[in-house]
Amino acid sequence: MSWLPIAIRWLLGIGLLGMGISYLAGELNSVIGLDVNEGLPPSSPESIPVHNDIAIGNLFLGFGFIIAGAIVIAPDIVRLAASPLLALIDSIFLPGQRGGKPDLNLKLPQFYREQCRYDDAMAEYRKIIRYYPEQVEGWIGAMELLVKIFDEPEAARKLYEKGRRKLRHRPEAIEELAAAWENLVHHTGS
Repeated sequence: MSWLPIAIRWLLGIGLLGMGISYLAGELNSVIGLDVNEGLPPSSPESIPVHNDIAIGNLFLGFGFIIAGAIVIAPDIVRLAASPLLALIDSIFLPGQRGGKPDLNLKLPQFYREQCRYDDAMAEYRKIIRYYPEQVEGWIGAMELLVKIFDEPEAARKLYEKGRRKLRHRPEAIEELAAAWENLVHHTGS
């Protein structure tokens, strides 16, 4: 999030709060008879108001500005106040900040393959490719399943091409991927 909308929101909120406080202070000053500059009651009797009528409109206007200012800056204050509580909840339920990216597990898809759970193995390989595209084992395992088990050499070729693009900055990984692809192509006779 950009800092400019936040700064504008805070300036607007503080301005509204200031206007509300100014309206209330001016109205209460006229009722109580305090001199705002000195903070003491005025010495001359003519400056004390003869009546105690409060202009209800000015009070509503002052409280309205204060409420509007509070509403404008409330999201940032709540976010700031709630962040320690959210950090505590995250540390309890997501220790180590592992909520977004699953742990790398290259043995699980191999286990699924040994148990003939090929759909589960493919899902795990896809997860490895998605979250850890630099792991050549995920690309090779998925290609092997597509060619040998699912009999989808065209999908395997597309995956091979995508793997080459993702690994373009790692020549040794591209060589390993190309060797595995050549082995699969010669194995199937395509």
